[in-house]
Amino acid sequence: MALRQLTAGDDAFCKDVRHLASLWQGIERAMLKNMQATPRRVSIRFVSVALLMPAVVLAVGLLIALRDRSWLRASETPANEAPTRLGVLWEVPPFAFVDEDGRRVTEQTFRGHPWIADFIFTRCTTACPLITAKMRLLQRSLPQRTLRFASFSVDPEFDTPSVLGEYAARWGGDPRWHLLSTDHQSLGTLSRAMKVAVEPSLDPENPIAHSTLFFLIDDQGKVRGFYDSLDAHDMQRLVADANVLSGDDHSAIRATLTKDREPAAPGSDRVAQGRALASALGCNGCHDNPHLAPSLHGLAGRQVKLEKGAQATADEGYLRQAILDPSAAVVAGYRALMPPYRGHLSNLQLDDLVAFIGSLREEPSSPVAGSSGGTSLDTATIVDPVCGMEVTASTSTSHAALGGRTYYFCSDLCRDRFLENPERYLHRDSGSKAGHE
Repeated sequence: MALRQLTAGDDAFCKDVRHLASLWQGIERAMLKNMQATPRRVSIRFVSVALLMPAVVLAVGLLIALRDRSWLRASETPANEAPTRLGVLWEVPPFAFVDEDGRRVTEQTFRGHPWIADFIFTRCTTACPLITAKMRLLQRSLPQRTLRFASFSVDPEFDTPSVLGEYAARWGGDPRWHLLSTDHQSLGTLSRAMKVAVEPSLDPENPIAHSTLFFLIDDQGKVRGFYDSLDAHDMQRLVADANVLSGDDHSAIRATLTKDREPAAPGSDRVAQGRALASALGCNGCHDNPHLAPSLHGLAGRQVKLEKGAQATADEGYLRQAILDPSAAVVAGYRALMPPYRGHLSNLQLDDLVAFIGSLREEPSSPVAGSSGGTSLDTATIVDPVCGMEVTASTSTSHAALGGRTYYFCSDLCRDRFLENPERYLHRDSGSKAGHE
């Protein structure tokens, strides 16, 4: 439900949109407070629906507002004629924050550059990894040097410039991208001006609830559109609209990015190509964090336990599907946080990624804290007592010590479920190779 391309001269319509955006903000705040009233674990889908339901209200309002606008008639706006400008919705307020490199960044930093902004925090384990993955896709789809990108942290206490720097490094930072630390007062001023809600949450896994929107801002600091990061059509519209502001041909740029390179010559390093592409896509942002996604090391050829008890062999077919349509085969114990890459990669690029993943061997085992005698574990797999997935035990594997034994898990989600009721899982999995003495 992206804002359509609007003529800048229609001030009455832009006033309607600003009013509807204010209503959106009020409804969103009310829904966030209602979500906090009953502390419980919620899925990314629930959070997304709750936060984005106002988009339905906005769409209905837009349809009502647009219904009698004469400039919408096809006779006045030919379908094959691209508009030259997007409507001005509101202006970004003054701000002054410090980015991941310790540089002072203000709204003036972006003057002369169209830019795209979002709101995230690094401790988030639901929507933010998906938003940041979409941000990396945007940066790849929009390679123009004139464009800039900004991510405002909604977690002032935790997200210091150094923490944001580590986050950027995991995601493969783009030199055009500023990750901005904030303070409570300035963040409140900014979020109100941008008409988004940022509220504390009672969910210990995700202590802050916030919007999942991207904003498109012109080179004079005026907001030209806002887009649902979880909607594929909106993301396409954002790329197209950003190209309108930067004066570039979207279709030509996209064709260049997805065009197959020449087939690899014998002896050439497809793995190196895949490694570079994985870095450009920010794959390590999730797969190097066991809280968010399973490790890619040793994945190829292994049996993988999926949601609802299904199993699959991580062969080339599985890996290709997992990249193109990851929600079709979510690994047990994890949320569906990975965006689909269908349409973003050529066939050869997909081959390169599969070759790279196939080259990643199991990480070497090391002494595990909590195991008796401080001995190293061998490379034999250990069974997660909660979901039954086979995991390789190491210091980086999520684990918990109980009754003189150490139990290993595919993720912190399974570990937390285990600790809530150990007897349930120990009784069910008695005799299995779940714990290590």
